[in-house]
Order: sequence, then C-alpha cells, then structure tokens
Amino acid sequence: MEINQFLENALVSYQKRKILLKADDLKYIAPFEDRLFVNKEVENLIMTSKSEQNKGKRRMKRAAIAGFAAIILISLAAIMKINHWPMAAFAKNLGYLVYIIWFLPLFTFHVIKTRENRGINITFLLFTIFFLAYSYIFLRSIQSGANEILRRDFKQTIRQPDIMIDIYNRETDSIFKLLSLNPGGFRDIDTGIAKELTKQTNELMGYIQDIKIQLVKYLEGPETTAIEGRSIKYGMIIRTDDTTIPTALLIGSENDGKAFTLRRLLIEYKVYVDSVTHDPGLKGKMYRLLNTDDSYDEEKNEYLRWEHLNFQVKDLAFTLITLTQFQQNIKYIESEALRYLYGKMTAESERASNNKRNPALK
Repeated sequence: MEINQFLENALVSYQKRKILLKADDLKYIAPFEDRLFVNKEVENLIMTSKSEQNKGKRRMKRAAIAGFAAIILISLAAIMKINHWPMAAFAKNLGYLVYIIWFLPLFTFHVIKTRENRGINITFLLFTIFFLAYSYIFLRSIQSGANEILRRDFKQTIRQPDIMIDIYNRETDSIFKLLSLNPGGFRDIDTGIAKELTKQTNELMGYIQDIKIQLVKYLEGPETTAIEGRSIKYGMIIRTDDTTIPTALLIGSENDGKAFTLRRLLIEYKVYVDSVTHDPGLKGKMYRLLNTDDSYDEEKNEYLRWEHLNFQVKDLAFTLITLTQFQQNIKYIESEALRYLYGKMTAESERASNNKRNPALK
C-alpha cells in the first residue's frame, strides 16, 4: 500500500513537472515490483525512469572513458616532451581535443539530463573547465618563455659558425685572386685541381644549405620571412623546439632520410681532398672535424649510427647548429687545402724558375 501510494504521488509529480523516478526511488520499489498492481500510466512512468537511468549510466560511462583517454594522452605527451620524443605536441593537442570534443559534451549533457547530484556535477564540470584552461594557459606561458630563451641562445650560438664561414669565404677568394695573378706560371693542372676542390666544396655546402632551408620552410611555412633567397634569418624562426620535422627529414621512417646522403657526401669529400693534397696534417684535421664514424654506446653495448647520433630526435635549433657547424668545418678544410695547394704550387713554380735561370741547379 505504501509503494502504491508512493507511485501515485510520483505520477502526479511527473504529470505536473516531468520529474522521473530517481535511482534511489527505483531501488526502493524494486523488491515489491513483482507484486504491484498499477495502472498503465504508473507502469509507463517506471519503464521510462528505468530507461532514462540506463541512458544516464551509458552517458556517464562514455564520459568516463573520454576523460581517462584525455588524461592518458596529456600525461603521455608530458613524458614524451621530457624525453624529447617525437609527436609530443601531437599527443598533447589530441588529448585536449578528446577532452573538449568528446568528454565535455557528454558530461554537460549528462548534467543537464540528470537531476541527481546536479550541484556536485556542475561544480565538477566547472572545476575541470577552469583547471584545463588554467593548465593550458600556464603551459603556454612557460613554453613561450622557454622558447624565447632557446631562441636567444640559438641565435647567439649559430652566429659564431656563420661568422667563421664568411671569414673562410674571404680567405678562399683571396687565394683564388693570387692564383689568377699567376705569378710563377702555375700549371693548368694545378689551378684545375683548386677549381675542382672549390666546386665540390660549394656543392656540398649547397646540399647542406638546401636541407636547412627545407627544414625552416616545413616548420615556418613556404612563405616564411626567415628565408631570403639562399640565406636564412635565424632570428625570424619561431618553432626552434620542434623535433618531429627534423627527425622525419634527416632520419626518415625507414632510415632513408637526408642524413644518410649527407654522410656519404662527407666521406666522398674527405677522400677527394686527401687524394689531391696528400698532407697528413690536413688529413688528421679533416677526419676529426668531419667525423662520420659510428659511436659505441657502452651502456647499451651497441654502436650508435652517426646519423642517429647527430639528428635522431633533435630539435630544429640543434639540427641547424649542427648543419651550420659542418658547413664551417667544410669551409675551413677547403681554406686549408687551398692554402696547402697554393704553397706547393708556389714552391714548384719557384723551383722551375730557378732551374731556367741556372741550369746547373737542375
């Protein structure tokens, strides 16, 4: 009789204010449901309330899955960022998208449709929105500050090899001017070797410059102001902390990136310079400055490939500095090789001139 009276009152509330039975109400009448004799309206009220409760459980379950997925993705992104793994930014953005597009609509709809614990649910929803917004703004501000420091250090670090490249360019130009004066009648074969050396140097330098320009354009966009002709304005680069694009371009998905071609070109360049100079001192400098050897990792008891050592999971700033350092070393080797060739040519020319003036010396 009490249950019947309770249901009659619940029906009146439903008809007036569309209030369905709550989970506790359904639990209260469950032990007596088989013995109840109710009219069709009350029966429909019970069935509708049960259906809505099941929908609410399903909504809450999907919202919980979405929330856990978002938390896992954002946490994973943080771990990836700390370890400088690729795709960290992608995982972080995906986590925020899952939260905003999947979790928030589901949970908001659940709060609207469910009257039980509405105050607690609304408080939790507002708290999560505030926490998400605060964490995003905080992380962005921290990242912005860190990026500014990195960009400043990057500009200062990369400026030195760029200055040295200019100095070596002036030195090689001076040597070629001396060659063009031809003071001792250098042989055509000697000047041809010098020209071929410079040609191969410029080709290798150009290949590295192409890589640098391609990296900047991929990250900053094809119309970036950081690229002017063949020059790079390093101070205009914004995304210096990205590791995904440098790794993808230089290493590749199947170890087929540009770093492997660069290593082959560096080895060929060293072999050529050594073949035309035959100078042990220059050879030692060259193989030290343009080192292309694999490195042995004692902790892992394995060899680490030169390409991976220099370019695997390295950010744009580090990659550009590494490539520019190679360019500086290449120009230094060219300058030293030309200086050596010029000295050798001068000595041979003087000896030939002395022999002409005094045949007895011959």
